[in-house]
Amino acid sequence: MKSPFWVNNIYGIGVWLKKFTFYPTWLPLCNYIEHGIILSDDVPKHEKETIAPLMFRHSPIKVETHKKISNKSIHCIISPFAFYRTSNKIQKKYKAKGTLYFPCHSTELVDDLTNWDSFIDDLNKIPEKYKPIDICLHHTDVVKGLDKIFISKGYKVFSAGNSTSQKFIEDFYDILKNYTFTMSNFIGSYTFYSVEMNIPFSLYGEEPKFFNKGDENIEMGEYTSYKKDSRRLIAQDLFQGFHSNINEKQKEFVDFQLGKTESISRIKASLLLYRALIIYSFKHPKILKEIFMNLLSKVKYVIWTRTSKKVFFPIMFFAKKILLRRQDKDYALTKTGCVSLKELYKLKYKAVKETSILFGKEVYKTDSFWYLHSLNELFLDEVYRFKSDKKEPLILDCGSNIGLSTIYFKRLFPSAKITAFEADASICELMKKNMSSFNLADVEVVNKAIWIENTMLNFSASGNLGGSLTHNKLGQEVSENNSLPVSAIRLYDLLDKEIDFLKIDIEGAEIEVLKDCEDRLKNVVNIFVEYHSNPNDKQELDAVLSILTNAGFRYDIKEAWNNLPYPYFRENYNPCFDLQLNIFGYRIT
Repeated sequence: MKSPFWVNNIYGIGVWLKKFTFYPTWLPLCNYIEHGIILSDDVPKHEKETIAPLMFRHSPIKVETHKKISNKSIHCIISPFAFYRTSNKIQKKYKAKGTLYFPCHSTELVDDLTNWDSFIDDLNKIPEKYKPIDICLHHTDVVKGLDKIFISKGYKVFSAGNSTSQKFIEDFYDILKNYTFTMSNFIGSYTFYSVEMNIPFSLYGEEPKFFNKGDENIEMGEYTSYKKDSRRLIAQDLFQGFHSNINEKQKEFVDFQLGKTESISRIKASLLLYRALIIYSFKHPKILKEIFMNLLSKVKYVIWTRTSKKVFFPIMFFAKKILLRRQDKDYALTKTGCVSLKELYKLKYKAVKETSILFGKEVYKTDSFWYLHSLNELFLDEVYRFKSDKKEPLILDCGSNIGLSTIYFKRLFPSAKITAFEADASICELMKKNMSSFNLADVEVVNKAIWIENTMLNFSASGNLGGSLTHNKLGQEVSENNSLPVSAIRLYDLLDKEIDFLKIDIEGAEIEVLKDCEDRLKNVVNIFVEYHSNPNDKQELDAVLSILTNAGFRYDIKEAWNNLPYPYFRENYNPCFDLQLNIFGYRIT
């Protein structure tokens, strides 16, 4: 439910204030709160005149300043941004690089008259150690077209979105965590959020030139009074110039201004919010009607949801599958014998179970979504189907996961000799169980990663289909919490004889492996490569196709799955791979 006070409805502040105080989502917030880190010595007009019975501030100094001119309940509380980051353990990525630059933002009523060509010239003079430099703009400046100026000069531009977005805080940190440094030409809230996250901040660039057209909280015309604020002067001294580390004074100053050192407890803040709700409701009884109607709609929703999940939804599901059986892909999967209609419903809408039934046999899986995806790809679309005159074709299954591909190969050629490689030890154990369940002979399961040399590497385990090599040798520093040591084997050494089918699905390592094996691909009759394009690396699809062509293959290309339906819209999209293609290589005989 929206708060009657706008400060709770922007930047997702109200969402995380409620979580901090254990406050119900369906109750309105009847407090006032700073919408950022305010460094002014005075109390802004809108904060003085608010009718909210409770005021939350982040700086203890501002609490004391405000108490001198108001009899309201005013308390220090940790910034919702800082609470979100710490409670969700958001950290700078180990692959973080470069600098995220925050040009001081304007507002709808206050323009920034900066000469942006001159401003960008100064940006180009930033030392190389801080590059590359990307730009993060406030939504207001994007609307005004400032992003186009930076883009025209070759800069990447990001924005956390409209200030009314309830996911603003999450989106902000999703951008911030990718950078080693931050900079701005103005001390702003981003200064404090960066340093609090252990990202050094530097104050560099031409000062903004504010012109106020109608904001009653500051002077009209040229706005310069902020330059006299004592805490801003302290911040400018602390962060002026280039910084590659955070010193103790900077850290203390930031934590103090964010309310991390003086914040009241979560329980006390919660009690204050309930008190404010009661006080505000007595003076504005109309809000009680809104609360009642909101609660009623919640109750109706819960009743309908629980009823529909148990009764109506299952009926509709089975009716749809049966009535649309000729057009429905899920229903078509049941006709292959892979899964019953009842099992299909459980996989899509029930809690994940460790095992399922495949062709009458028990099969162990990691999760339902990827299990169904694999069933469709393997047993319905049959992407690995190939011809061979041999009764015992030799197959290398590189990236076998839980072994569904190996099961498919064995159904296609029961006497095939298969070597299956899976780097993730826990998933490899599931595969061994599945091979045993299906009683498959002539299958060698190898718990090793496919690579360009025989060595030990770090492996980032995802728990499903997405585990990948970090490309760091064992012993090199890797910051991922789920990074594990894994033994790697050189594929080149395995291609010294004719291979009837080579499957390579190794989550991004295929480029290096194919380059290393190029001379021996002539020994492969059929090859399947799932190409993964990491958004942080150069795309090398042309290299893959060139290698296959030089090795004498013809190829077909199909989309592995539609993970990026709108390629030009990436603002809130941060996938592991921005392009996944299935490449089928075969020889014409």
